[in-house]
Amino acid sequence: MRINYIDNLKGIAIILVVMGHVEQFSLGLEDNLFRTFYNGFHMPLFMFLSGVFAMKSFKLWNLSESLLFLKKKVLRILLPFLVIGGTIYTITNGNPLGILGLNGEAAYWFLPALFYCMVVGWATFMIYHKATTYLCGDKRYWFVEFSFVFIGYMVLLSMSHFFPLVVSQVPYFYKFVAMYPYFMLGTYFFNTNLSVTIWNRILT
Repeated sequence: MRINYIDNLKGIAIILVVMGHVEQFSLGLEDNLFRTFYNGFHMPLFMFLSGVFAMKSFKLWNLSESLLFLKKKVLRILLPFLVIGGTIYTITNGNPLGILGLNGEAAYWFLPALFYCMVVGWATFMIYHKATTYLCGDKRYWFVEFSFVFIGYMVLLSMSHFFPLVVSQVPYFYKFVAMYPYFMLGTYFFNTNLSVTIWNRILT
């Protein structure tokens, strides 16, 4: 079932990104009120919406199905990032490895960040369901799910704090950590049927 206001939010986010890039790269405008405004929420909104729809593909798979899931995400997210982004960086900078962002640049960072969110989010989903099935049977409690997500996020923050030299070698790790809460909020939004509830209330 398509949800109109979710589709509208995706359209708004896309328009804001296009406007922001035109403003920055075509018009050469850096610091202004519009940039400050849209920078505050347009990528978190994208990650939130990605989480909403990612939840549809999170299932309790066996090993072969899990590997297939990872393969699809590599082909759909990482491969275009490396091939297209690497080609563009080769043409513009003469260095295809610049796409990895290890020199401080951050072009196309949202693709690897989204890939990390997908993989870590799915792993959190798997661990949560296996643990709650073992401890609680078929019952599900929202505060337990929230606790799993919160603990996972604290682990990521701890890695960033205590092992900065290690995580700095992982392309766009800090971008991923910054976007992960919004992604997981989107999965929770879908998993608890909040989207359907809100839409029904709008209609009534």
